[in-house]
Amino acid sequence: MPPDQHELNDRTEAKAVIDSIIDHYNHDRLDVSLSYLRPVDYDRGTPEALLAKRRWKLREARELRKQENIKRRQRLIPWTGTSTAPYAKARSVVL
Repeated sequence: MPPDQHELNDRTEAKAVIDSIIDHYNHDRLDVSLSYLRPVDYDRGTPEALLAKRRWKLREARELRKQENIKRRQRLIPWTGTSTAPYAKARSVVL
């Protein structure tokens, strides 16, 4: 039996299953038409605050990613100087 189907023996079991489906729909599932918020967030009247918080978090994450990418690029940029430093007995490295 697929996981989304239930074998129901009486009305009480059917009511429990329907209640759990409605609860999931309203409290857990993100709705595309509601800007990926839950229906309960709109019912409580707080969608703008939640969307503003999401925008702030995304802005912060972008800035952190940008800073990390700059650090990585700086480590990979080759040095164009002409000085040399001894590396081993017969080797030298151009810095």
